[in-house]
Order: sequence, then structure tokens, then C-alpha cells
Amino acid sequence: MAGRTLYVGATTPIALRDVARLGAGWAIQPKVDGILVHLHLNSRGRVGHVFMRRGAPAPRHLTGHLVGALLGAPHAELVGEFEAMTDAGEAAAVAGGFRRVHLFDCLHNGSRSLVREPYAARRDALWRLQSAVQCAAPDDDPRPAPWRRYRDPVPPGWKLAPIVPQVAAGRASWAWEEWVKAVDGEGLVVVALGARAGARASKRKVKPWETLDCVVHEVGQRRVTCLWNGHPFTVYRGKHYVEPGNVVEVSHAGWYQRGVTPKFPRLIRVRRDLLT
Repeated sequence: MAGRTLYVGATTPIALRDVARLGAGWAIQPKVDGILVHLHLNSRGRVGHVFMRRGAPAPRHLTGHLVGALLGAPHAELVGEFEAMTDAGEAAAVAGGFRRVHLFDCLHNGSRSLVREPYAARRDALWRLQSAVQCAAPDDDPRPAPWRRYRDPVPPGWKLAPIVPQVAAGRASWAWEEWVKAVDGEGLVVVALGARAGARASKRKVKPWETLDCVVHEVGQRRVTCLWNGHPFTVYRGKHYVEPGNVVEVSHAGWYQRGVTPKFPRLIRVRRDLLT
């Protein structure tokens, strides 16, 4: 099974107030921050290979503990978000004591490819695989080492690779409160239940936006360099007319490392009431 399956992530933004209007054909999941990985299971249903989004092998020093974990049927292919290479992913790994992969799709159930099946069917297959593993109770194997070597270093497969929770699109307000505000989450992902794997516009993202006031330092043809607490960052000027020294309001989706550079900044307005 090749590791080159391309996967479309959530790239199109949508406002929270518009999620419920999408209807019954959509569902909501919490956004897990990390790197997208494909888990290819071997002939025993254990993780044999871990690939990145475009097919390159994932760093072994990060994913080595996943290899050998029993997660499903032989030769199945699962997709998830791995806690690594982002601030939130690293923090989750430290807090939990080990790096988890949060599963949200099944591209092959061990018997046949599911890439042309609707997402609802692929997610159902994912739950069936996990249920079969739990019912087999492999983590209660009483045999001594070295036969238990695949389970001793890591938690049981269902803890190492939990399935991302999901609710109906009509519960957007509840999802925002529980999965974003209550836990300082990364946002929400809205998925089309009838979409085949890789379908365009089949995923939308809802990000928690905040605002800050900062001073314009330099103005370019398309971009503006602003200063916030003495640290520079750039933002698209858009249609706003700004001059050096202006105070502008910028929306953002949290912070990069050390909390000095805002994520996804967008210039909202010039604070004419606060002109310097």
C-alpha cells in the first residue's frame, strides 16, 4: 500500500453563526493541532508505517512508539492528526505524557478501499475497527516479555489513537463552548458527511479570533509591518489606507511561539480615535 494518498484539510473559513445553517449533511469536530499522518497497518493489524501528508515517512524519533500498536484490521489505512511540530501539539504531548494520534478517517478497512465512500461510511468503519480491537482485549495479554513488547512502552491502542469526537452541525454553539472556549481549543472543523475522500470544500474551519491594537511601522504596496509590544509582524493592508504611526486593530487566531507573533493576522480597521 503506497504512502502517497493526498488528503484535503480544512482550508475554507466559516463563521460560527453560519455552521448551523449548513444542515443535517454536515457535522462538527474539534480542531486538533499537529501534523496529518497516515497509519498503514501490517498483516497483523498493527501500525507498520507512518507517512506524512504527501507520502514522506514521518520522523521515526517522533512516531517510533506508534509502530507495533494494534489499531485495526490487517492492511487498513487510517488518517489522523499527530501531536507534533506545532505549539499546541507539543503542549498536548507534554501534558499527556506521550504523543497521541487523533484518528478521524479510514481510507481502507483492510478488505477494500473506502476513498470513494461518503465520509459518514468511512467514519463508521473507523469505529468498527476500534470496537473490534477493544472487544479482542489484546492489551490484557498475560504473556511475559518479549511477546508483550508492543504494548509495554505505550498505552493501549484505543488510548494511543483516540477517535476525534463529532456532533451534528446544529450543535455549533455547544461545540464552541466545550471544545474551544472551555479548553482554549484551536477551533472547530466542519465536515461534509456525504463527501468522498479528498473532495474539495468538504471541510470548513472555525477559528477563535481575537483582536489587538498595534502601531504601524512601515507601509508597503500590499503589506503593512506593525509593532506589538516591540515585536514586528506583517499583515495584508487590503483596502485600508494607513500611514506609519497609525494605530490599527488586527484580528488573529492565537499566537506562535513565545506569544509575540499573532497567527493569521487580518487588518480590521484604523483606530482613528487612537491616532498617534
